[in-house]
Amino acid sequence: MNEIGAAPRRDWVSALKPYLEKESLAAFFLGVSSGFPYALIGATLTTRLAQDGIDKKTVTAFTLVFLAYNFKFLWAWIVDGVRLPVIGRLGQRVSWMLLTGVLVIAAVANLALVDPAANIGWVATSAILVGIAGATFDIVIDAYRIETLKPEQLGVGSGMTQYGWRSWRWYSRRAWGGRSPISRAPGSRCPL
Repeated sequence: MNEIGAAPRRDWVSALKPYLEKESLAAFFLGVSSGFPYALIGATLTTRLAQDGIDKKTVTAFTLVFLAYNFKFLWAWIVDGVRLPVIGRLGQRVSWMLLTGVLVIAAVANLALVDPAANIGWVATSAILVGIAGATFDIVIDAYRIETLKPEQLGVGSGMTQYGWRSWRWYSRRAWGGRSPISRAPGSRCPL
């Protein structure tokens, strides 16, 4: 006998169904792409600096780059309110997602080309650019997720975004020890 107000029992297949919808899977993959810059700064860059013989105090100071993620609320209003020229016709969120995606790629490429032993200041600047681009990418992904998902999908979508973000961090640390196969090639200076 069911109690009044008790939820009906569901089987595990119907419980998994919301996680397999295309919107939830899209949120997962956006989370994966959002986790890339953070993992790059957190694991890969610090490993590269340590391997290049940079002292521990300097390597530790690079954790300040994560402050971009804490202060992203300061420029979130720009992403929310400014319509981009030319690509703005694709929509507010999609155009900003494309722009910030390109900025993340450019910032990571810039960081890959800098030699820490030759110019640690430029490495710091490059890392800050990756942090700001990654934090801005997070803003856009969150806004896109909130506007795209139906109200009943928001909880699952938010969870899938976090799962994707954390999956990328976990995978990058386990699969490559914080560094990608490209960076482990003989003579490679690439931090990816």
